[in-house]
Amino acid sequence: MVSTGILALGAFAGTNLDNLLALSGQLATADRSRHRRIAEGQVAATVVLLAFSAIAGAAFATVPSRLLGILGLVPIGLGIRAGVLLVRRSPDDRSMPVAAGLVSSFLVTLVIGADNVAVYLPVLATGSMVAAGACLAIWLICDLGLVALASWLGRHRAVERSVERIGPYALPVLYVAIGLVVLVRSGTFGR
Repeated sequence: MVSTGILALGAFAGTNLDNLLALSGQLATADRSRHRRIAEGQVAATVVLLAFSAIAGAAFATVPSRLLGILGLVPIGLGIRAGVLLVRRSPDDRSMPVAAGLVSSFLVTLVIGADNVAVYLPVLATGSMVAAGACLAIWLICDLGLVALASWLGRHRAVERSVERIGPYALPVLYVAIGLVVLVRSGTFGR
């Protein structure tokens, strides 16, 4: 059981740096009144990813990853939207136009979770039912820890000062970059 725990922790750590960065960015740029909804979107998407990993292993194996990469268009669209809002705002407006809420957090987490599914599926498929249940529980608990860490990072004074300076420009770029990484890593642009 210890080896299962180590495997689950390694799989989580190896696939969630992008989630930590995206969630921290969303929280740092959003009004504090939206933080709960953003965190709820992250957790809801993680539950969907875990459920998908647990029940759809056989079906997932038949879908070419280059087709799944098309989902990278979601964060690109969110980034473009945030960029357009940034350009349209008045010069006096200090608020940050962000795509930060339950739905956008859910969609971004779902899209960048393709690597999670790619790692979780073989882990779940090669272990016992007990090991699979333990892995799923560990991943969900780790995600709650990730939300707490991202929340702390998003409220840290140094992060807030940096976000005040570069935040309006960084989040649209981050979303577009995430979308492009998903498209490239999935082979959508390949032959």
